[in-house]
Amino acid sequence: MLGFVVLALVALAFLVLPIFMRSSAHSTPTRGDSSGRWYRSRLAELEDDAADQQVRDEIKAELGAVLLAETPQASVQEVGADSSIPAQALGRKFLSIAGLVLVLLSAFIYSNLGEYGLPEIRGAEAVLELSAEANEADILSWQGRLASWLADNPDDAKSWYLFAHSQLKLSNFDEAAEAFANTNALVANDVSVKFYWLQSRYLANKGVLDATSRRLAEEILKVDPSNDSVLEILAIAAISEGESATAIKLLNQSLSGLRDPRRQVATIQAIGKLRQTLSPQLPGLSVEVSASAEVDKTATVFVVARPIGGGMPYAAVRRPAALLPFSVRIDDLVSMSDARKLSTAGDFEIMVRLSASGIAQAQEGDWVWRSQPFTGKDLVKNGSQGSIQGPVQALLVPGAVAD
Repeated sequence: MLGFVVLALVALAFLVLPIFMRSSAHSTPTRGDSSGRWYRSRLAELEDDAADQQVRDEIKAELGAVLLAETPQASVQEVGADSSIPAQALGRKFLSIAGLVLVLLSAFIYSNLGEYGLPEIRGAEAVLELSAEANEADILSWQGRLASWLADNPDDAKSWYLFAHSQLKLSNFDEAAEAFANTNALVANDVSVKFYWLQSRYLANKGVLDATSRRLAEEILKVDPSNDSVLEILAIAAISEGESATAIKLLNQSLSGLRDPRRQVATIQAIGKLRQTLSPQLPGLSVEVSASAEVDKTATVFVVARPIGGGMPYAAVRRPAALLPFSVRIDDLVSMSDARKLSTAGDFEIMVRLSASGIAQAQEGDWVWRSQPFTGKDLVKNGSQGSIQGPVQALLVPGAVAD
């Protein structure tokens, strides 16, 4: 805005300057004009003088000689002045045209590049922090300003993102989904945009996942496989469709990304209830995990079925150490992949590890317990008898060497 004002002032100066130059040129008398006026004045005085005619004629002759002596120089000056008039006129025209062009050019540049409406939406990021319960009026105000701005600037991805959040906060889910879709079209492969778009569509469809929503969920999980929110949405959809086994897999996978203890407990309880609904029961092993000493409540316990001595696991679960002692079920529902299921394994062992770092790789200071070797014959269904009697008892002891 300041640059436009400066350009306009410069252009105004170009337009006004020729006017002052013209006034100055007209107000400057030449020497020839002064001499002529003086000569005519003296002649008028002689006509009124009572002196002899001969004396008057002699004086006129002398004045004429003086005027002739002055005339050549005056004539040269007048000729020079006359020759400078076209140059001055050309300069004035040039300045006037240049000033006009400068004004038009500055207006054109500012209209195309200047964001004259930007001050109206400066600070709109506040929408992300506002509460719908306490700040509804402020959200509506920002929403109106953003809508007005987007009407003239439909390619502003950030404004679409903020506008979408304002709609989401006010529970306008259809409008929010459309705004997040516009944002996604302008910003490629942004996981956060895709997630909010998915969330808006999910809420707008009242918990039903359509084809577009499932595609969004898959795209998000490719980038962030442990996104607990997306996994929970998919699990809920699976439960509503009667796919308990799929829901168990998704909820177990979501535990990798959960950090809230209350959500962890709720998810584990949901997995237990879903397992009770399975029919038929899948063959597997129940493992009861405990510790011989106090453990760090923020640590993580990994229960893994793997080849004897180590290798790529067949199945794995993780639980917060704060839940010790606990029981877990190791079967195909917690397999690492469909191509590597526990039920297809030959010999295997159960390894339980307490990790202070919370990462799957072994670290110094981890507590480790290993089972005896098992075979496929040892896998049993819940409540049935196999070659082993009862659950596997895993006791974690401090100071055990990590593998």
